[in-house]
Amino acid sequence: MLALILLTACAVDPPDPGPVPHSLAARVERALAEQPELLAHHRGYLSYADAHPEFAALEANWRQAALLSEMAPLVREFDEALAANPETERVFDQFYDTLARDESLRVAVEQLQRMEFEDTDWTRRFAPSLDYLRAHPDVARRLLERPQGDMALPEALRSFPPELRTRPGLLDTLRGAYGVFERNPAFLTRALPWWQARYGVSDDVAGAGAALGAAFLERPHRFWIWHRRNLALAEDVQARDWIRYWFRRVRRETGLAGEYPLYLHYLRQRPEQKKNAEMKWRRELESPPEWPPAEAPPPLQGRARAEKGKAPKKPDYALPARPQVPRPKMPARPARPEGPSMPTAPVKPQTPAPEMRQPASR
Repeated sequence: MLALILLTACAVDPPDPGPVPHSLAARVERALAEQPELLAHHRGYLSYADAHPEFAALEANWRQAALLSEMAPLVREFDEALAANPETERVFDQFYDTLARDESLRVAVEQLQRMEFEDTDWTRRFAPSLDYLRAHPDVARRLLERPQGDMALPEALRSFPPELRTRPGLLDTLRGAYGVFERNPAFLTRALPWWQARYGVSDDVAGAGAALGAAFLERPHRFWIWHRRNLALAEDVQARDWIRYWFRRVRRETGLAGEYPLYLHYLRQRPEQKKNAEMKWRRELESPPEWPPAEAPPPLQGRARAEKGKAPKKPDYALPARPQVPRPKMPARPARPEGPSMPTAPVKPQTPAPEMRQPASR
């Protein structure tokens, strides 16, 4: 399952943030070394990723697509909204736990998402209708059974029935997906609560989710990376809780917030640096701790910092000189042949001026 997730997620490569300077890596390593607890979590996280190479590649893909891009503030706000609303976070996790274990339900959910990405301009116009249908599958069932009926509709759906009659394939797609939802008992108890929280309630999570969803409409491939990362995390719930805790903790640390994702990107660019750092810590400390820990993560303290690190456009270390390739000399341009000389006009002989006679004196 994870191999398929990874293959699909990497279908469209996210942009590379560019080279990361050595000075940033040194700052992050000093900040980690100053707090043994932070260093233990960092080494444990890397150890877990090394033991799960497919997951490590998926994490790197997600980091590049979201944490090191212009989407980073939106991702942070959504995750912090979940952290501030534990019950909503529980139903979000329950949603992905269910999709990871129920293929027919996952396929139906992804079918709806692909439909929305096929025409993003249309999706933006009818987002209130699509959101309402997700949060109210009973209304969706009645509307899809009789799209030309005279049933009373809420404001969010009044302009939607003509689309069902005129837009090719829309009615069949919706009927197929909502038919799966209706026949699957797990949908009502384990999947619908997240859609009702995400689309049916106006709160911090819904607002942050709407902003993130709008960004995904601009770049659908990043949604699939995010979606499949959540499916992969659902395969190891204990690791999911601690990975989530660790990155939230990082956002609360002055020396790490904004720069830690760049540091992880740096280590992926330079695996020898990662190996050297771990060997140094092994000499000074011990082997990495067992990670994730067996107990639940502790409560978070403080608020996430809003700063965001940026990958520099140029590295702060010297690049190797470009090799000098000998170039052939251009052949000399041949001399232009001289043209024939212009004929010289003959010189006209000059006629002597007549002698002027002086008038005779009287």
